[in-house]
Amino acid sequence: MDIESKKESPDYIGDVGEKFEGAKKDTAQPVNFEFNNSGSDSQITKRKLWSRPNFREDVKAGLNTAKHAILFMIVYDNLTSKPYEYLRFNITDYGWAKAYQYSIEFLKNAYENEHYESIKKLTDDFNAFMGSKYPNSKKLYEKYAAGKSTQRSVTHPLSLNMEARLRLNCLEALGWAENEDILDTDNYGACILTDTRTRKDSWYAVKGATAKSVSTLNDWVAYKTFDEAMAESKRIFEKEILSIRKNTPKQKKERSKPPKRPTFDRPFIRQGPNYRNDEPVSVEKFVETFRFRGVEFGNWVTQAERQGFLDATYDSFMDLARIFKLPPTFASLGGTLGIAFGSRGKGADNVAAHFERDQWLIHLTKTKGVGALSHEFGHALDAYISKRNNLVSSFITENFGQVIRGRHPTVKHNLYFEHNNMKDSQMMPEFTDLLHVLLFADGDHKRKLPSNFCKNGVNLDSQTRKVYWADPVELFARAFESWISDRLVEQGEINEFLVYGTDQTPSSWNAKFNMYPEGGERERIVKAMDVWVAALVKAWTKKVSYTE
Repeated sequence: MDIESKKESPDYIGDVGEKFEGAKKDTAQPVNFEFNNSGSDSQITKRKLWSRPNFREDVKAGLNTAKHAILFMIVYDNLTSKPYEYLRFNITDYGWAKAYQYSIEFLKNAYENEHYESIKKLTDDFNAFMGSKYPNSKKLYEKYAAGKSTQRSVTHPLSLNMEARLRLNCLEALGWAENEDILDTDNYGACILTDTRTRKDSWYAVKGATAKSVSTLNDWVAYKTFDEAMAESKRIFEKEILSIRKNTPKQKKERSKPPKRPTFDRPFIRQGPNYRNDEPVSVEKFVETFRFRGVEFGNWVTQAERQGFLDATYDSFMDLARIFKLPPTFASLGGTLGIAFGSRGKGADNVAAHFERDQWLIHLTKTKGVGALSHEFGHALDAYISKRNNLVSSFITENFGQVIRGRHPTVKHNLYFEHNNMKDSQMMPEFTDLLHVLLFADGDHKRKLPSNFCKNGVNLDSQTRKVYWADPVELFARAFESWISDRLVEQGEINEFLVYGTDQTPSSWNAKFNMYPEGGERERIVKAMDVWVAALVKAWTKKVSYTE
């Protein structure tokens, strides 16, 4: 049955409501694009061909040496998640996807059944294997199929950047495998550098700064051997990094690799009211219940996946509205929002979802959108309040709260609100208190000391040139997630589609600092969110109708 015939079927689930600009399926495709043969349909992916091993546990169980496991751990993360689409090197999408499959299968077999400790030996054997598969290929472009790509080039899948090579050479010496506090991504170590003044090569204690550079740890002190430089690097690492981690509460220390985010091929958990009586919800019923302006699906989202998204999102928004004690139409903010599934990807593998303010739209990706709904709704709510009150900034949090790189957080004084003629001025004292708790230690804005939540965001931002994790907009969204999660737990419920991962430790996410509030500070933030939401709902039930 062709696509047009399927659309005529009474059971077909398609887009409804308003048409949103910017969907990937509405962009022009190149003339050589073959829709049915594209390797980008996620039918062939790295995860499906070779599920990421628990490299650390394999070493502990004696299945592999640390060197072998570290080599393949770094190689695995260096591979692209799926074959790229469109013609490359005059190889069809189908041919490129087939070469991708050969590449992953060779590396999987090499990890499970062979023993390697040298990236050069592995590369030589890989190239020889691909040569045997394509004996008539003059330049053997097929060997690049699993490599990551830019607009201009494709790298060899076993070509490691400087930061990856540093981990390859130094993770074992750092103590990886046995020491649970040492992460797969830690990049302290030793390498040979050339002193530009003397032109002399020496060993230095370093840490990876970017993919192409390292930074020295002790002001260019040179060493004669790797062991000497590594010992100094390890000393600094234990002092500056491990000491902090050891003092951070670890509720689930037994986990040694990042948890798999729930997806439709790894069922998520939900325990709560049975709003649908186990019946599938139609897209028409979905729109009627929540009053979304429109619902949009990507071409690659199958009919079964569309039904799964509708059912899970229906349950999640019913949970959300119930927590707020507002009608279901609150989910669309009274008809303001639209929602899309797998149709507006940004092209980055680590993007699970996003909120488009220009379209007033929440988008969940097909493969990683599970668990991100509450975060994106938090952004939408943040933006909606700003819009309702005609504020200058796009979000109310960024209008009144600010974190500038290298400075203390600031919040505009309460007197500002009294003369701002805001529609929602009644809830501003509670919102101000919430901002204080998010940004300042113990909620005390007069001392100007940042909260641990804010400091962790600053630390997570330390490797970039912009504020993201410490941005009040992002702090608010992650605090909102935590509040939703804790409210569900209080009621003896769980909904991993609505919210996921707010109680994980930093090491669980392969991070050095917690991206979510924790401990007593989390309790204060959740309490402040409770008080603010109550004030907001009290004001809105008098002014805003979600049932008209």
